[in-house]
Amino acid sequence: MKTLTILLFSLIVFTAQAAPDMEDSMKQMGLSFKQAREAQTLEVMQRAMQDFSASLHQAQQLGFKGSKAQLMQQGLTELEQATQHTQKLLEQHDLAGAKSSLAELDRLRKKYHKERQPGFWQLLFGSDQS
Repeated sequence: MKTLTILLFSLIVFTAQAAPDMEDSMKQMGLSFKQAREAQTLEVMQRAMQDFSASLHQAQQLGFKGSKAQLMQQGLTELEQATQHTQKLLEQHDLAGAKSSLAELDRLRKKYHKERQPGFWQLLFGSDQS
C-alpha cells in the first residue's frame, strides 16, 4: 500500500511538472523576446523569434480562464500578428526593421500585462481569472 501511494504521488508530481502552463509559456516568451532584442545577427534573432513564436502557440493552446479570457486571447492574436510581421522582416534580411518592430511586441506585452493584473476588489474577494 505504501509503495502504491508513493508511486501515485510520484506520478502526480511528474505530471504536474511535465504539463506546460501559461506561466512557463510567458516566461519563455519573455526570455526569447530579450534574446531577440539583444541579437546582433540575423540568425540569432531568427532563432529567438522562432522560440518566441513556439511559446506563443503553446500559450494559445493553453488559453485563459475567467472573465478576461476573450480579451487575453485577443492579446495573443495581436501578438501573433506582430510576431509574423517581425518574422517577415527577418526573411527580407532587414535586421534593423525587425528590431524596431519589437517595439510593437513590447507595447502589446505592456498593454495586456496591465489588463491581466487583478484589481483591488479581485485581490480582496478572489478572482475567476487564471
